[in-house]
This record gives sequence, structure tokens and C-alpha cells, in this order.
Amino acid sequence: MVRMEESMIIPEAPTGAFKFGGKDDVAEMTGLCRRSVSNLMKRGLPHIKIGRNVRFDLGLVREWLNRRCGKGSL
Repeated sequence: MVRMEESMIIPEAPTGAFKFGGKDDVAEMTGLCRRSVSNLMKRGLPHIKIGRNVRFDLGLVREWLNRRCGKGSL
């Protein structure tokens, strides 16, 4: 099970900006390791697979984590 610190805050992206990243970007944004990001993908973390590559809309990831963990906890 992936646990996150309650005091983590994920910074907001500029309004209207789409920013995509890989597992490393999501791991850095959340303070988790790549394996934990993979585990979250299995639990519904929004992502796009392009061949073998995985990309994340970092805004959607932030929203998903805030809904899952409670507003203000990330």
C-alpha cells in the first residue's frame, strides 16, 4: 500500500497549461519512488500509454491525488 505524508503539497501548474511528464516527473512531484507510481497506476492513476512509454497529465494526476487523499493533503 502506498502511503503519503499528510503535509505534502503539490504545486499548481499555470492556469490553462497542459504539462505532461513521465514516471520520474510524477515520482518527483509526489516524493514517491517509480515503483509506487506504478502501483498507483494499477489503482487508477490517470495515464496514457504510447507504445512502451507512459505519460501523465500532471494536472490530472494532481487532481486525482487530491481527491483520493483529501483536499490540501497534497
